Amino acid sequence: MANPSKVMIVDDNRLNRMLAKRILTEAGCVCSEASNGKEAMDSIDVERPDVMILDMRMPVMDRYEVLDRLKTRGLDKFMQVIASTAENDSVKEEDLIALGAVAVCNKPVRPDRLRDAVIQARGGDASANRIDWP
Repeated sequence: MANPSKVMIVDDNRLNRMLAKRILTEAGCVCSEASNGKEAMDSIDVERPDVMILDMRMPVMDRYEVLDRLKTRGLDKFMQVIASTAENDSVKEEDLIALGAVAVCNKPVRPDRLRDAVIQARGGDASANRIDWP
């Protein structure tokens, strides 16, 4: 695979990041990690992910601010966001889609659901060639 999908996993829980990274690496993706929204935004220009898996409850910078910053910078044109949320989270899937997420993965993460969400975000192929950022 010449240019595998780059996925940034943003979650304050280290074990959640490790699990997602293992699942997606096995699916042919290249993964980077951030433990909160600020870390993600600070590294996004270097990492240039195709897909961001964004935990909905994090310290430092919340989901609204991350999604707003992505949209303000026009990065939503080059990167798809998959919302990651606990099943008992009060945020509804349709609300997350309205905020800019293309898919929602409930926790605990199911490997098949996470792979399918990345495939959906990449237009049908988890290992599709990357979109060139400006």
